[in-house]
Amino acid sequence: MSDENTQQTAEAEARAAEIRENVGMTDARRAEEEVARAQEDQEKAAKEEKKAAGKAQALRERTERLRAEAERMRARATAAARERTSRRTVSGESVASPGDASAEGGKPAFPGADRLPPAAQRPEVQAGAAFAGSFLLAQILKRLFG
Repeated sequence: MSDENTQQTAEAEARAAEIRENVGMTDARRAEEEVARAQEDQEKAAKEEKKAAGKAQALRERTERLRAEAERMRARATAAARERTSRRTVSGESVASPGDASAEGGKPAFPGADRLPPAAQRPEVQAGAAFAGSFLLAQILKRLFG
């Protein structure tokens, strides 16, 4: 081989070694980038897991508060029902309170009486309204026929 061929071969081998070095450095850089991406994904997953755990805890706390609220409401309703029952019964007999329009077997005195305000459900108010209505009707009839 000639000196020129030997020199070209040596230069070619040097360039090939340089290219292999560059390829190796590129591969190493890609591997480092993959590791960095994996770490970022891992950190992101840890953050999402922490966020989901916090949300689950908040929902459990909210559920517990709502359960306690429902329990208080049930207890209040039970106490109110007992109070109504104890006010209406004396020695086992049913007794109506003065303003109770539904004393007769649980039915209102007339249709729609249960929608009236509590003050208008009292018997003395209803009697007064009946008297005023009949007086007004008598006055109207007196003017028409009298």
